[in-house]
Amino acid sequence: MDIVSEYKFCPKCGSELHSELSTSGKTLYSICKNSKCRTFIKGNIVDVMDIDIYSRLQCKFEYKDSGYFMLLKENLSGPLLVKNTNNALEKCKNTLCIIEADSKQDAANKFKDKFKYIKISEDMIVPIRIVEV
Repeated sequence: MDIVSEYKFCPKCGSELHSELSTSGKTLYSICKNSKCRTFIKGNIVDVMDIDIYSRLQCKFEYKDSGYFMLLKENLSGPLLVKNTNNALEKCKNTLCIIEADSKQDAANKFKDKFKYIKISEDMIVPIRIVEV
């Protein structure tokens, strides 16, 4: 029996697998939806896929499980920048505020937990798609 048809979830990280089917309905290969994992299953081989090949294949798939959301400034003039370090003395803010969440409401809750003193409204949260180049 084929390993590909046995697995519905990634054996490495537990994320759901995306299966590519042939015209006859047989599973050709499966790819982990988590871009940090990049597990590739074809036949009886489980391997980690090269990043550039993985990113090209992933662009074809539409995932509805989770997504990335970015927080905009309160005046919606651009993305909110945060410090790239936990050092309290560091003043430079040079990183975009992006999180991974299941829905826009989940993202709002995570942003509210992260920023206690910023009033976050629904229009400040925008879904984004991260494409690896």
